[in-house]
Amino acid sequence: MEKFEYKKYLAEGKLLKEENYELEPEDMDNPDEDLVIIGSGYLDIKSNFKERPSQTNGEYAEIGQKVVDQLHKGDKDAAFNHIMSKINEDVSFGGAGTDKRSGQVIGDIIQLIRSTGIDPSDVMEEVGQEFGIAFEFGRG
Repeated sequence: MEKFEYKKYLAEGKLLKEENYELEPEDMDNPDEDLVIIGSGYLDIKSNFKERPSQTNGEYAEIGQKVVDQLHKGDKDAAFNHIMSKINEDVSFGGAGTDKRSGQVIGDIIQLIRSTGIDPSDVMEEVGQEFGIAFEFGRG
């Protein structure tokens, strides 16, 4: 029996023609998946996770390689870990200036006040002094 040669079969176009299947150009360049994640993640972080134009995997990989080379001295693992930690940080804590981050900080402050037994009016007084906010408390 003849050995099946997938690469030859694919190169001759038989697989694509017989199955009526077409690959996108970016699927053909087969970029390094880690570089795609690094490049895409870098753009997500840079845009503060706001909407941005989509790119091909090849374009993400090119950006990822630049991040590895220029920001991490060629250490792909360090770049990957850095990007993932930044993504997880923003997912866990919300991006700076977002409603999610504000809600988390306020929730943390309330939890600290409850767990320590500090008088909330003392906290409000300190916050007022620190940020120049005049709070008026009516006790009744």
